[in-house]
This record gives sequence, C-alpha cells and structure tokens, in this order.
Amino acid sequence: MNYTKYLNCIECQEAGLYCVKHRIEVERNLRKREIRKTLQIKDQQSDQYKHAIKGLLESYDIWKCTP
Repeated sequence: MNYTKYLNCIECQEAGLYCVKHRIEVERNLRKREIRKTLQIKDQQSDQYKHAIKGLLESYDIWKCTP
C-alpha cells in the first residue's frame, strides 16, 4: 500500500492520522486484505478459520459504528 499520498495530504496531517476520505479508503483496503486472508484458509472447520470469521464480524461492527 502506498502511504505517501496520506503523508502528503494536508487534511491527514491536520487530523494526525487519516482524514475522513482517506480513512474510509484505508479501512476498505484493510477489509479486502482481511477477507482475502480468511478465504485462503482451506479448512472451514478449523479454529483458525472460526477465529478469522469472528475477527471479520467484530471489525465490521467497529467500522460500521465509527463516523
């Protein structure tokens, strides 16, 4: 992921991390990465898969509730 556009964004600098527009973009990319990682787990009965799905569901709750 290319972070230079966030480092060069004046709004991100003022916010201290990511501006609203870029935060949404970064969260979307992180969700995609997390979903791809979960889909690579072959054994859907494994504890690893169950843990990954639980993490996805928890992260959706967090992302959905943050402004």
